[in-house]
Amino acid sequence: MKLFLKICLFFVFLSSVISCNFLNNSSSKINSNSLLGEVSWLIGSWENTVPEGKTIEKWQKLNDSVLVGKSIFIKENDSLLLENIMIVQREEGLYYIPTVINQNEGNPVEFKLSYKSGRMLVFENPQHDFPQKISYSKISNDSILAEISGISNGKEKSVKFPMTRK
Repeated sequence: MKLFLKICLFFVFLSSVISCNFLNNSSSKINSNSLLGEVSWLIGSWENTVPEGKTIEKWQKLNDSVLVGKSIFIKENDSLLLENIMIVQREEGLYYIPTVINQNEGNPVEFKLSYKSGRMLVFENPQHDFPQKISYSKISNDSILAEISGISNGKEKSVKFPMTRK
């Protein structure tokens, strides 16, 4: 009987350990490394060329919870910084935080991740004037589509920025 009791206690203990490991592993799927790792396809230099010039967006990993980016417009030999951007992993989610020159009094604006798949990221801030939504779609390893959208002056508006890796 004592042997049977010891075996039962051993299996209860083993089940507890396995359950704790499962819960820890499940929660690690939403930790900073995991979510930020899933958007790492943005890392690198991206370019959108239009008749007026070209926009370059550069992303790099700052640490395990932050990607930093910047957007620059180049016309002939002149360049203009358009915005500094961070994608930050916090306990409550992933945030896209642009600081746009000459907008919002130079203050950053936060957009929270509202949708994510292996090929698409959607960040939203319904309180922002325009845009309320910023999305990135991975078309291929060397091609992405960035889009800003929302309501502007009472009308639905969308601006797309197809970019290729440089």
